[in-house]
Amino acid sequence: MLRYSSQTLLLILLIVSGYQCKKHKDDGPLLTGKLVASDGCTQYVVEVLDGPVDPAKVVATWTDTDNDSVYYNVFRLTAVRGACGIGYYGVSKGGLFTFRMDPDPQNTLCYVCASMTTLAMPPVSDAIKDITKIPEHPSNGH
Repeated sequence: MLRYSSQTLLLILLIVSGYQCKKHKDDGPLLTGKLVASDGCTQYVVEVLDGPVDPAKVVATWTDTDNDSVYYNVFRLTAVRGACGIGYYGVSKGGLFTFRMDPDPQNTLCYVCASMTTLAMPPVSDAIKDITKIPEHPSNGH
């Protein structure tokens, strides 16, 4: 009888431990962006193309004075979680990718380019995480 009771108690403990409350961390919405400006080193500008972006996290309209192009919902990229730049994920200027805003960026020790260029940059800056490059579709030449 005692053995049956201890097995039942153990079973109940296992079941209860499997249902422990875990805080659900809201990682924010998945956004689609395009890298619209880059100096190939540390300066990047991202245009949000799709997804519910917080208007406080972007500049609604921005003109790149280097080429007179107008972009919408842009920000200066200040940090990429787990990497020193977005190029780590295979994203280059003109490339599309998905990402989430990073409200708590990590401190990453990265080198600084010796020859810095100064790009026109939007006044709003953000950090991002969960980057996935969207593969380019090769044209068939027709």
